[in-house]
Amino acid sequence: MQRLKQIIIKRWIKILTVLLGIMGIAACASEELYGCPNADYKFNGNVKNQNGENLEKIKISVKDYYQSTQTDAEGNYNMEFNTILGSPITIYCTDPNEEYKPDSLVFDVKYTGSDGDWYMGKAEKTANFVLKKKE
Repeated sequence: MQRLKQIIIKRWIKILTVLLGIMGIAACASEELYGCPNADYKFNGNVKNQNGENLEKIKISVKDYYQSTQTDAEGNYNMEFNTILGSPITIYCTDPNEEYKPDSLVFDVKYTGSDGDWYMGKAEKTANFVLKKKE
């Protein structure tokens, strides 16, 4: 009797293993996607002072994004990255030497090239700044 119970239990375990395996494969074959919405962002522009002079080494950062960049000798900057920002976007412009008042620009972005799933597409924006000298 004990031997018969062991045989029945082993067969049920094998049957359940096969059924659960089939269910797992069926679940993986689903077309539902998991992930986070993301997009490619490209921001560029120029930073000048009130006299029209290009400002070098001005920090450019984006709200809720962990990286920043600096302007080059001609006052130009360029940032390209992929993340999950959404809209609106805020770009901050700050002088590390604190000679100029900080400035920011808030704008909505338009995405192009979405795949209809998690990839929202590309967003590009040119943002130029004119910084005022601190008094």
